[in-house]
Amino acid sequence: MKKSTVFNLILIVSLILNVVVLINSSNINSKVNDQSAVSASLKANSKFLESFFTYQTTKEKYEVIKPLMTDVGYRSTFPSGMEIPEDSAEYSVSSKMTSLKPFQFKENDMELEFLNELTVTTTFNQIETTETVVVKTVLVNKQDKWLVNDIIMIGEIAGEE
Repeated sequence: MKKSTVFNLILIVSLILNVVVLINSSNINSKVNDQSAVSASLKANSKFLESFFTYQTTKEKYEVIKPLMTDVGYRSTFPSGMEIPEDSAEYSVSSKMTSLKPFQFKENDMELEFLNELTVTTTFNQIETTETVVVKTVLVNKQDKWLVNDIIMIGEIAGEE
């Protein structure tokens, strides 16, 4: 074989290997970006639920969750969908989330859904109740920030103490 033929063959093989490496690195970058989005949405979901279920007053709760939500999502949290309840001297309500198990379902690159199992202790007029509940959250990506667009209380897990 001539040197030029061997050189051309090596050049072609090298070119093919470079193309394969570029394609693989592109796939890896895509997977890293997907994982970053999953991680960011998981953090946003956890931060929202922690803020939604851990508060000293109703007013504090609504002040803290507002920047974590879209306008539609925020309005959906109002009792009866009308307005934020006022704090009252007649009663006191506080709450604390003590555990969270989120399960993520990818809708598309701009919307994710979570089913969340969490334990919440609520104190109403100094009477404490602890329950494990399932809550669905829907997050949307707005300008590279994950925001809660909806929250749905699924129900309480029976048999929990």
